[in-house]
Amino acid sequence: RDTSVTGVQTCALPIYSFKKANYQLYIVGGFVRDSLLGFNPTDIDISSNAPIEVVLEICNKHNFVCKVINKTLGTLQISKGSDTFEYTRFRVDSYGTGHTPKSVTFVDDIVTDAKRRDLTINAIYYDIANKKIVDPLNGEKDLKNNIIRTCQSPQITLKDDGLRILRTIRISSMLGLDRKSTRLNSSHRCISYA
Repeated sequence: RDTSVTGVQTCALPIYSFKKANYQLYIVGGFVRDSLLGFNPTDIDISSNAPIEVVLEICNKHNFVCKVINKTLGTLQISKGSDTFEYTRFRVDSYGTGHTPKSVTFVDDIVTDAKRRDLTINAIYYDIANKKIVDPLNGEKDLKNNIIRTCQSPQITLKDDGLRILRTIRISSMLGLDRKSTRLNSSHRCISYA
């Protein structure tokens, strides 16, 4: 649906250069979630199917400063003036022990990328060029209904990364959600898996 996400007008990335190269850039995660709730978020996470080499090339042409955070994970920091973004390519994660993926597979599909994320309310994308919400896992509906739901089964999502349990509790508390009216109880069942 068409919408306005708070602060996106400050997103100075060369959106149309990406579009010309057949890549769509999306804001995803806490920035979109918090904007929909009327908060004023500051950390902007960008995602797309563009390889980091393409992102580096386009951003360098437009005088952005790019720093590779983790090439294996497809993650960059992009900045220009006071604007800073973190870019991550669409991917599927494979976990071993710990909260960092042991390997990733890059993908072109936004739905596949959404499913690797922790919570549906953090898997709401904002298509910057077209100024619309893309919500493959119905996270906006969960947000409106005060539901905290994992993107896959809680046993998989929370076992993959033990920090997700703490993040789920923090977000639930921040949003003032009652555990009894959400699916946060799944976190308690998964603690033994982490």
